[in-house]
Amino acid sequence: MPVPSPEHVIPGSELHRRPAAERARRRAIWQRRLPAKLPVADDLNLDVLSRAELTGGEIKNVVLNAARPAAQRSRAGPVMMADFHEAVAMEVDGL
Repeated sequence: MPVPSPEHVIPGSELHRRPAAERARRRAIWQRRLPAKLPVADDLNLDVLSRAELTGGEIKNVVLNAARPAAQRSRAGPVMMADFHEAVAMEVDGL
């Protein structure tokens, strides 16, 4: 299954063109919320993930929800960008 672009996964893509400072703050939150021991795939892109207007708590939920399918695939991970896209969509949609 192809991985959709962030604009297709994150509703209101035209709205998440925020000033760099806000994105930088969200990127820093992503970095803090990703556990050091969490195996992530090479395709992880925090710049893309930080475009979604999520709070710190929502980012925490996304990290947890992205880790679940990765753990089901393999106990050693890694969590792929597609897992994060899916988890962002779930959080935005309130699922």
